[in-house]
Amino acid sequence: MNKFFMSNFDNYQEWNRKIDLNSIIFYLSNSEQTISIEEKIFVQMIAFERLTTMYVENLGVAEEFLPSKRDFEEIKNELILIIKKYEDKFGNAYNTVRGKISNLNQIKRLSTTDKMYRLINDVNIPISEEIKNLIDVVRHKTIHRGDIGEGNEGIINFHLLDELIREIILRLVKYDGPRESIILLKNDKSHN
Repeated sequence: MNKFFMSNFDNYQEWNRKIDLNSIIFYLSNSEQTISIEEKIFVQMIAFERLTTMYVENLGVAEEFLPSKRDFEEIKNELILIIKKYEDKFGNAYNTVRGKISNLNQIKRLSTTDKMYRLINDVNIPISEEIKNLIDVVRHKTIHRGDIGEGNEGIINFHLLDELIREIILRLVKYDGPRESIILLKNDKSHN
């Protein structure tokens, strides 16, 4: 810790100002306080999503709307009137279709997975099959179904996500000291 504070505190403060690292540390701390591994991973996944979103927003990657939200409002209202006229034909899907119409002018939007891969690539963490699985499969199952994986798989996912978030922060603040790793850096001797 002394080496971190002596060498990296200014970098930490700068990144904290840009992307609110304190909130990510708060989430990680709360994750440690929970009892079940499912709760831990859920809180960590929220922290990871927040970290990636704040990072991409800091880069200035913004959503693009064509036409603008204000100009699209009239078009959207007319389209909704047409859909409303045929509401019975849409059945249970009516609200889904209506929601899609509301976002038709959204041209450029990074998905959550795009943001995650962007940050991981930007801090030069190699994308392993385990990381791909964590982002493409486990994230969705965890957030939407509370499923972290069966038995040992859930424990591996927990450690990988925890290590990934911590490693991203360490790389952002340019910490070059030793790390403890069970999964993420197991084959990377430069950080052990």
